[in-house]
Amino acid sequence: MANYRETQVSGDSWIRAKRIILENPLNSPPQAHFIEERVIVAGTELADMSTDGYIKINVLGTPLNDTMTDPTTSFNLLNPETDEVIGTATYSDIYAIMYSLHRHLAAIRDAQNN
Repeated sequence: MANYRETQVSGDSWIRAKRIILENPLNSPPQAHFIEERVIVAGTELADMSTDGYIKINVLGTPLNDTMTDPTTSFNLLNPETDEVIGTATYSDIYAIMYSLHRHLAAIRDAQNN
């Protein structure tokens, strides 16, 4: 059986973190959960099906998890635009950054409520 309006397409595909969940359970090590997705962008052959000339398909991937039991674990910091290594950080650094962001946002909220 023939496929209705079958067309050969070209395009690009990559994996990205769609959602990041950081958990900070009481009396347990923090946990990081990344929900990945594969993005598929099909080329201009399908221009009649999308306003910008491309079809974008997002497919959920496998979760990626880690319990941050060793706060000294280090990893490369990457420039999100170029993927270039720009330094290193530790799990402890992430914890301090997220703690500080929480306190910053809470202070803004509290100031608006006064």
